[in-house]
Amino acid sequence: MSYATGMILPHQPLLLESIGKTHRKGLEKTLTAMVLAAQHLHASLADVLMILSPHGSLMSHHFFVNINSRYQTDYASFGNYSDKKTYKTDIELVNAFTRMAGEQENITIISDNTLDYAISIPLDLLFQLQKPLPIIPINTCMASLQQHYEFGIKLQEIVHSTNKRVAILASADLSHKLTPDAPAGYNQEAVAFDEEIINMLQRQETQKILELHEETLQDVGECGLRPIAVLLGCLAASSYSFERFSYEYPFGIGHLVAELR
Repeated sequence: MSYATGMILPHQPLLLESIGKTHRKGLEKTLTAMVLAAQHLHASLADVLMILSPHGSLMSHHFFVNINSRYQTDYASFGNYSDKKTYKTDIELVNAFTRMAGEQENITIISDNTLDYAISIPLDLLFQLQKPLPIIPINTCMASLQQHYEFGIKLQEIVHSTNKRVAILASADLSHKLTPDAPAGYNQEAVAFDEEIINMLQRQETQKILELHEETLQDVGECGLRPIAVLLGCLAASSYSFERFSYEYPFGIGHLVAELR
């Protein structure tokens, strides 16, 4: 049918009340923006949500599409053993991805009922107050930004072949080195990097994003440009409007909440 909307959302564990507790006070802009994002997602009338995680295999150039019938969040690695929410898949899109995997060498189909936290956190925040949409979780890989963009173009074919309205969510944190006390260390170029990424998205300068050097991405410790490149590939055949809901970095990590529609 059509593309419903696209979003860039952070996956900071401290955003969850059960994990962040008092630290959530430092993330008020992001939390407010997540409520707005949830409202916009609901207004888009999306039927299904493709969600892209940056946490793929460090040794692989394959994209992993998870087609399990049901998924469960798991925050045990953060000391939270009780919060477990479930999500279901969309059979029509599962079939479409299965066919695509038979034609594309760089797509691997997996079946795993556990979602990684970069997928779980945005989902749990988006669907706090509304019924969850069916999801298709996708893990990106170590391929180039250009290859991720090209994968997004392939996803666009699936979006237009289905009778569903599809929303696409890029789970993405920007630089992890924005302040001297950042857990990943400090890079004085990191603030300018995040600002320029947001400006390039605003100006629809996709090619400039795709041409960023891998060394630069590693230097600033970003964790999200690959899912963003896939989202941009999904929009390759059309212009889009970019709306920034919030951006902040209270703990030295850049958290952007934005919509591309």
